[in-house]
Amino acid sequence: MNLNGTGPGGTRVRVDGTVARDFSTANLQVAGNTDSAAVNPLLRTRSIEGPVTFDLRLNGRPSLEALSGRVELRGGRLAEPKLGLSIDDLNAVADLAGGRINLDVQGAVEAGAT
Repeated sequence: MNLNGTGPGGTRVRVDGTVARDFSTANLQVAGNTDSAAVNPLLRTRSIEGPVTFDLRLNGRPSLEALSGRVELRGGRLAEPKLGLSIDDLNAVADLAGGRINLDVQGAVEAGAT
């Protein structure tokens, strides 16, 4: 498999690798970028914006344990209007390995979210 795709908001994705016909094993790499605003419909009153990059690999029997890689948000912004708060200069890194996710999140809490 060797696929390239584009989507709204500058989304780009590249998928390389193989998958068994019966889906019993896979060796896939999925990499690209998007804008975190794509998840805003799931956040109800909250909103997020900022560039997200991802580089993930699925190697072995499809499961969380077989998934590894990194997802990063750099220079983002999260707003919670109901509380009047926002987090600016939001940097979040999720490292996936062995069925675990390690998060490193930093940002500056501000008042006056919109």
